[in-house]
Order: sequence, then structure tokens, then C-alpha cells
Amino acid sequence: MSEEELPLWRGLARRSDPETSKLAAEGVVLDGTVQRSKALALNAVRDHPGQTARELAERIGVRSIHRRLTELDRDGVVSRCEPRRCAITGRKAATWRPVDNSVKPIKPEAQSEDRPYSL
Repeated sequence: MSEEELPLWRGLARRSDPETSKLAAEGVVLDGTVQRSKALALNAVRDHPGQTARELAERIGVRSIHRRLTELDRDGVVSRCEPRRCAITGRKAATWRPVDNSVKPIKPEAQSEDRPYSL
């Protein structure tokens, strides 16, 4: 199966998930939600390198960014780094760093100067 033939929901829903879950996953890809979330996560890592996923999520005011960080790691723009005790959970967790600090931050359309991490 070529890259063009892969379902849009791949990686966001399981094959065993109900059709409605796959449709919802496809919807967030098509409406840009996934790209905006990845951009927010990438900007957070660039602004606050060495933070855990929970610390980053709290800084930008979202519930979770674990999945986006994993995708960004797979894309080669952030790296999972040395674990340390998370200030939020108290448990040992991986920290995240940008691969290249010289790259300009992505500015999602919905992002404004007064709310730099808003969706």
C-alpha cells in the first residue's frame, strides 16, 4: 500500500475501532486540528526545552500532548531525551528537546500574540 492509499485516520484510530472513531480521526486530520496541535507542541518544546510532556501541556494549557510529541519525534523535529522527575506528576518521565533550534517556530493560523498556545 502506497503512502497515498493509507487511510487518513492511520495512527489516530485502531483498525479494530468502530467506524465512528475512524471518521472522527479523519475529521481532525482534514480540519487541521492535528497540524495545529503539532505546531503548538513543537513551539512549546522550542520555547521550553527539557520539559516533560505533562509540564509542557500545563504550560500551554492543554490536557495532553503526549501523542503529538511522539509524532514530532517520528518526524525528526524533536527528540525524547533524558528522563527526570516530573514537577507535575512526581514520576520519572522523558524530557523533550527540539532537534534544531535554528528553525523558526510554526505559527498556526489560530495563534495570536496574546495567546501564543491557543488552538
